[in-house]
Amino acid sequence: MRFLVTGAGGLLGSEFRTRLPAMGHGAVAQTHAQLDVTDRLAVERAVRAARPEAVVHCAAHARVDQAEVEPEETFRVNRDGARFVAEAAAEAGSRMVYMSTDYVFDGTERIPYTPGHRRGPLCVYARSKAEGEDAVRAVDSGSLVVRVSWLFGGHGEGFVQHVLRQARAGRPLHVVRDQWSCPTWTANVVELVVELLERDAPGGVWHVADGGEATRLDQAREVLRVAGLSAEIIELERETFWPDVPRPAYSVLDTSATESFLGRPMEPWRTSLRRYLDAGGKGARPLPPR
Repeated sequence: MRFLVTGAGGLLGSEFRTRLPAMGHGAVAQTHAQLDVTDRLAVERAVRAARPEAVVHCAAHARVDQAEVEPEETFRVNRDGARFVAEAAAEAGSRMVYMSTDYVFDGTERIPYTPGHRRGPLCVYARSKAEGEDAVRAVDSGSLVVRVSWLFGGHGEGFVQHVLRQARAGRPLHVVRDQWSCPTWTANVVELVVELLERDAPGGVWHVADGGEATRLDQAREVLRVAGLSAEIIELERETFWPDVPRPAYSVLDTSATESFLGRPMEPWRTSLRRYLDAGGKGARPLPPR
């Protein structure tokens, strides 16, 4: 399958960039420097040149705090840019995959959120991603909106790398103890998105996340345990750690529909974290389909 990947310099996009060829797929991967998704004409040219069967749209303004002071730019990238990519993909007859986020939910539930659950974004970043979902689906109802959560991987900075760096430097960790979601390895996301496409998944919203749920405190402790490191952990509440920009308290994704369609369960997050760290924190081949 031929892919075009936007945002290929980011945590998730770079995983697609490196892993797709290893999986036997062709991939044209465009970083922000190579393709500004807010430039409609540039997007159209890029899609025509790549002639992809699928476009995986990872490009995003993903800095949650910065989005609050740059709302116009955030919506230009996360909503308008997504629409431009979806329009170009539809014109080229390509399947569109919009990578979205668990942050579209308000976090007031205490059971995992299903794909059809009412959204309630709390901040500019989350609202822009929710509107990006709507823009893509309005262009082509056959598009896939794939929500992921708490990504970690070998091709960028993230919470796991932050924990490792702080512990190795002998610095304390300030960790939120009252936020729950699904830590998810980017390598698993790539594998599952490709499988959804290969199986011609119906258009709509799909949840892709590693199995189980955790707080950031749980995740930090597991990283330290598996890596054989120790660090002082200073536990904080969400409102103390993020006093200005709210995050959902609980954004665990219900992946049962994805599991049913693919015929296998998600890999538990502790298992994927161990495989990631055992590979030196640089990624490893995902488990074969079960």
